[in-house]
Parts: sequence; C-alpha cells; structure tokens
Amino acid sequence: MYAAFPFGGLILRPICGAIADKFQIHRFIFLFSILVMTLGFAGPGFIPPLPHEQKGHFHCTPLDSYLTVKAGDDCLLHQLQETPDSMKCDLLCHPLNEVQPEDCTAWGLVHEECSEIISMAGYFNLSKADKLNDTLYFKIDELHVGHNLTEPRCANRTEFHCDISCNNTYLMTHVRTPVPVESPYGTDQFIALFSLTFIAWSFFSVSVSMSDSLTFAVLGADSSKYGAQRLWGAVGWGVLITLTGFIIEVASSGLTYTNYTPCFIILIVLMGLDLVVASRIKAVIPPATNAAFSEAFSLLANPSIIVFLLSIMLVGMCTGFLWQFLFWYIEDLMKVQGCGSISSIKLLQGLVGGFQCLLGELPFFFLSGWIVKKLGHVHCMSLVLLAMALRLVLYSVISNPWYFLPVELLQGLTLGLFWSTMASYAYVVAPPGVAATMQGVVGAVFEGVGTALGSFLGGILYNKYGGQMTYFIFGISALIGSILHCVSNLLISRMCPMKPRTGLEAFSQVQYKTPQDAVKLRDLAQD
Repeated sequence: MYAAFPFGGLILRPICGAIADKFQIHRFIFLFSILVMTLGFAGPGFIPPLPHEQKGHFHCTPLDSYLTVKAGDDCLLHQLQETPDSMKCDLLCHPLNEVQPEDCTAWGLVHEECSEIISMAGYFNLSKADKLNDTLYFKIDELHVGHNLTEPRCANRTEFHCDISCNNTYLMTHVRTPVPVESPYGTDQFIALFSLTFIAWSFFSVSVSMSDSLTFAVLGADSSKYGAQRLWGAVGWGVLITLTGFIIEVASSGLTYTNYTPCFIILIVLMGLDLVVASRIKAVIPPATNAAFSEAFSLLANPSIIVFLLSIMLVGMCTGFLWQFLFWYIEDLMKVQGCGSISSIKLLQGLVGGFQCLLGELPFFFLSGWIVKKLGHVHCMSLVLLAMALRLVLYSVISNPWYFLPVELLQGLTLGLFWSTMASYAYVVAPPGVAATMQGVVGAVFEGVGTALGSFLGGILYNKYGGQMTYFIFGISALIGSILHCVSNLLISRMCPMKPRTGLEAFSQVQYKTPQDAVKLRDLAQD
C-alpha cells in the first residue's frame, strides 16, 4: 500500500504547482489540498470494522478439562504468566462430537440441550498455562454450566468449538481475529480505506509543496530563514506523536482492540485550525509566463540538476524504507532481547520519534540556512547522503535497539538539512513565477519516485534477507550514492566550467556554491 500511495503525489504535485503558478491561485490550492487531505485521513474513522471473532476449543476428558486457543505470538504465554490473577472466560460452545447422557445429567442439562449451544464459564490459573507450537493450553480449575457448578471433567472425551470472552484483555487482543473471507483485499472496508488514504496522501503531498512555495514567497529576500520556519513542523510532529500515543493507550485500556478514535478527533480539530490560519497567509508571487515555464522545464536537462534530482531520489528511497520498516525492525530486535522487553516496545518507539524530531530535526532546521550558505546545495547533498549511509549501517550492526536513540540524532542531517536543501534548491533555480512548479517537481522526485521505490524494494529485501542485511544494503547504496554525487559534480564542473555567458545557456552550465549565487545566475538568464 505504502509503495502505491506516493504515486498520486508524483502526478498531482507538478500539475497543481503549474496550475497555481499559471493562474496565481497558490493559497486556494493550498487550502483545498488541506481540506481534501483532512477528509481523506479522517474518513477511515467512519469505516465500519471487519467482523471479528474470538474462537477457542474446550476439551473435556475423564481426568481434567482445558481450553485451547491459537496464538502466534511467542511471548504471549510469558506475558500471561506474569499476571497474578486468575482468569475467567465465558464460553458459548457447540459440541463437535456427541455428549454422553451422564455428562449432560452431571451438568444439570437434558440430553437435547447438550446437542445445542451450551453456555459455560471457566476459571483458570494463568501460572499453569502452557504452550505447544502455536497453541495455548489453559487448564480449567472450576467450571460452571449455566448456573451449575460442576466438576471440570467428563466421563468420555468430548470437544467443543467455542466463542470465548475472557476478562484478560491482553489475551483477547491476540485471540481476536477477523472473520475469514475469500480475499481481504476485495472487502468494502479495504477498498474504502485504500481509496481514502490514497486521496489523502496525494493531496498531503500537494499541501507540502504549496506550503514550501508560499513560505519562500513570504520570506522573500530572507529565504535562508526557511529552516527556522520549517522547524515548527518538527516540533508539532514530535509533540503530537508522543501525546497521541499516550491518549490512545488510555482510550484503549480495558478493550480488546486499539481505539484510534482520539486520533481522528485530534486530526479534525487541528486541521480545522490550520485551515483558519492558512487562509490568512498573504504572499506576493510574480506572475508566470509561458517563457518561464519553458525555461523551467529546460533546466531539467541540465547535468547538474539531473545529478541533484537523482540524489534526491536516492535519499527518498532510503527515507521511504525508514518510514515503513524502522519500527518493524525495532520490534524484531526487541523480541530477540527476550519476552521481558516486549512491554517496552511502544516506549522505545515513542522515544525514537521524540529524538528524531526534537533533538535531531529541530536544531538542524534552525541551522540549515547558515549551513547551506556556507557549504552550498551540492556539498550539503553529499553530506546528507553520507549521513544517511552512516545511519543505515549503524542500524545494521547495533543489536540492542535502545542504542538506536543516539543514532536518531542523524535525522537532523538526513531530513532536517536535506529538506531545507531540497526546498531551497527548488526555489533558487526556479525562474520567477514558477516556484510552485519546481517545488512540485522536486517533491515528486523525492516522494512519488524515491519513497515509493524505497518502500517497495525495502519490503522485498526485508522479506528475503531480514532487517539487518537490508539496512546494510541500503546503507552501502547511500554511501556509493554520496561518492557518485561528489564525483559527478566534480566532472561536470570541469567539463562545463563557469564562463561569462548570457541567457539560459549561462545558467545551465554553471556550478554555484551559495543560494545567492544561484539567484544572481538565474536573474542573469532572464536578461
């Protein structure tokens, strides 16, 4: 799914950017994309869930009785045995073989009732639970049939298929499974979820490009301050990812499923406020001309810009892989640490998100303008790829995921500095009036191509080679990309040295170090 979602942005980002530039409706498209994105992301909250069932088998023998349930989680038994209390399960059971008359009499039932659904209640000592393969066994210490307390045994071995409801939420969460269907991908729920999320993701991509374009327009000559504005996105992300996680845990307490309703409420409220604030943005953007559009797309044939876009795509691939598989990899490593570590998974994942946003991205967004001015876009991109390589390789060699926390500081380079470099690059190379179009192009390369490929290839490699090897492969690829980026730009600078020329040809054959150099060269191309 996440390999498919970015393709909507791949198409819509440059198209919406060009429409905004052509008709000077940047704010309208920005507000419209926020509205559609909000409706798309909120929509799944109103999709009825798939029917679920909680099944088990009740086995009654002359010696004892026990309840069995399927459980693929190897740590479930460990977690249950740490529970000091006994467990009660209400059972609605249908016999799979004939119940003997003497057992019916012992249970206070007539023979005809034993061939129908029988209501039972069993009490279990969780410390006596056991597991064989993927099946959990719970010995019944006390059995109630109807209102009658009976011995938990039968004269003849009898098996029942039961709907179960136990007062242990942890067990019910694992036992609760969707009712089997021929294909889950053909259900109305899946089609609605996929469609709404695809639309939301597509217009989210558009809103990002529009917000970057409007931000640069508002900043004007102070475009180097872009990172100082963008850092507030990192603050919001870091705070809300921690806050909503806590709220969901509270809302799901005592339930056999995760209650995501608070997420949808928070989304609707905050995005409603966002619409109000965004509607007050005032930005002066020069009108686009046909010549400007022609010039903008001519720049895409420039060797330096092609190399830069390919580097953006590679960073997008690594980012897409991280977005989809970092938390999955953390869970895999935590399970290797032992079942006692399972309860800390969500805590660690929350801390990872906090470290990424507040300690990694925040300072680098703030400093990104100064860094880009000092190093230039080309060297910043080489640094980003090198940092990405280091980050991914470190993931592959660290066995204890708690040591990932200091590694998350590299998010400041791999996203904070990268995003500022990418967005400002699109702004400075864009001819006057078509900044939104260029933001759409680079955004489409990053997300529509890069993250989609990273998610797709990452899934294939992760499934075939496991997390450790896949992270190593992506890390080495980023390292090779960093080297190739440096070598390619060195060759281009030597083969196409800067010359005192005029027009578009002058701009297409130069290397620049600072954003202001690019602005001057772009203006020269207009003369």
